[in-house]
Amino acid sequence: MRFMARTRYGRVGLVLALGLLACGKEKPAPVAEAAPPEKQGAARGGACETNSDCADRLGCAKDKTCQSYKTIECQASENSCRIEGRCTGEGNRCIAGSAEECKASEFCTRDGRCTVKEGRCVAASASDCETVCKRFGRCTPQEDKCMATDVKQCRESELCQGAKTCKLSNGVCIAG
Repeated sequence: MRFMARTRYGRVGLVLALGLLACGKEKPAPVAEAAPPEKQGAARGGACETNSDCADRLGCAKDKTCQSYKTIECQASENSCRIEGRCTGEGNRCIAGSAEECKASEFCTRDGRCTVKEGRCVAASASDCETVCKRFGRCTPQEDKCMATDVKQCRESELCQGAKTCKLSNGVCIAG
């Protein structure tokens, strides 16, 4: 007795399926699509003229070097970069990435915060405080800032020169 199965393809489909199984042939594996080739370009810090000169996920910054787009955004921010020294993009935030960034910032010239520490510009040494010591009597690095710790520091500062009185209050000198 003959066994006949019914499929939606009829007898031909069954014969074809049995024929493939009998031959030991398997269905060919699907061909994977080739990924598009990665854009070749300059690495981070490399020279560029336009964004197309830089590798994937990098753009051409004002200083004509390839940088992450977040770094380019940070460098364009007056508050982050020019004032606070946070010119490097890391994840979704701007950080101080080098001592050079801190030294070029207003935080360094105005407050003595010239050293990078954990992504921020801080006052870490007497040399960081040198300028603000002379001008404002804040000569001692404390709590990442330059602080006045002695009334003598205040009296010797430019702020208090010529003032009849000068006092120390909460780490700053006050001319009076």
